Amino acid sequence: MRKTPLRKVSSKQAILDKEWRETTLLKWAEQGRKCSWCSRHITYPVGHHIKRRSRGRNDSLENCYVCHYVCHSEIHDNNVDVSFYKTRQEWLDRNKTT
Repeated sequence: MRKTPLRKVSSKQAILDKEWRETTLLKWAEQGRKCSWCSRHITYPVGHHIKRRSRGRNDSLENCYVCHYVCHSEIHDNNVDVSFYKTRQEWLDRNKTT
C-alpha cells in the first residue's frame, strides 16, 4: 500500500512533465540507450537537468542528462554538477582521498 498520497499536478505541469519525458526518451535513443553516468545499458531512463530549470534553463535536449534511477539518486545525494563531471568515473577520479 502506498504510504504517501499521489501529488496533484496542474494540467500545465502535466504537459511539461510529458514533454520532459519525451525529451528524455529522445536523448536516451541518441546516446545508444546507455547511462551517461555509469555507461551501462538502461532499461528505464531517468532524465536529469544539467542546469536547473529554476536557474532559467529549459527542457531542451542539450540540457538533458539521461541515467539510471540509482545513478540519478547518487548524482543528487552527492550534489554532483554533471556539467563539470560528465561520468561517474571522472567524478570518482577527481574526488579520491589519498
